[in-house]
Amino acid sequence: MTRIAHMSTGDLAAQNIAALIAGRPDERQIIVDDCMAYGPLRDLHTAAGRAARAAWLNRMFEAAGCGETPQDCETHPGLSDLAPAPDEIALIWCGQNGMEQTLLRALCHAWLQAQLWISEVPRFTADFQGRTAVALCAVNKLRQAQARPLTQDERDALALEWVALTKQDHTLRLCLEGQLAICEESFFDEALLSQCSSDFKRAIYVVGQVMGEAADYVSDAFLFYRVRALIARGVLEAENREAGIRGLRVRRER
Repeated sequence: MTRIAHMSTGDLAAQNIAALIAGRPDERQIIVDDCMAYGPLRDLHTAAGRAARAAWLNRMFEAAGCGETPQDCETHPGLSDLAPAPDEIALIWCGQNGMEQTLLRALCHAWLQAQLWISEVPRFTADFQGRTAVALCAVNKLRQAQARPLTQDERDALALEWVALTKQDHTLRLCLEGQLAICEESFFDEALLSQCSSDFKRAIYVVGQVMGEAADYVSDAFLFYRVRALIARGVLEAENREAGIRGLRVRRER
């Protein structure tokens, strides 16, 4: 019997995979609970690089008011502790989004000896304006996916892309028009501002509208972080500056 380790990001994606493989004794999950689309990646092979990433993510989650940073942040993406067994297929579940595409590249670099397969979900999530992610794909649709082994050429190319990412200074990666793109941290700022007016609105509504219209699958934590940045810059005014995510209300500066 073939043993399979299903590789995914956390939260809803992990929940969907858990439901998919429930009752299958030869299959298990490997979860990387790290927002790979966000935060610096430079020099992650060093302790200093990992600490810099953890510090940035701490700032993001603190500004967003989303609680503590996931525990993996300071040690990821070494991934050695999570590596599949030699007799396991590592099945990577991946959509067309910055988080999963960045993680795919990290895995191809980290797990050189592993049997790497991929299960892509784009054709199952077209109802989300073309955005694709395991978290957006219902379990019954995941069951229709057809896995395939990554070719050596694919693995080599993706691993090289990962190395390039870790040599650059950037903090946002998005999948745009089918390609992984490096973007400015302020990429969504204009979209957030466009949802605001001279009257106070709940920030959770502003963020929700941008999430619904974004070209890529973006987290609410990152968008709340950017709302806080706009407040700090004086572009947005907060009615109740110290309120949490659900209570914060904002408007454009008059």
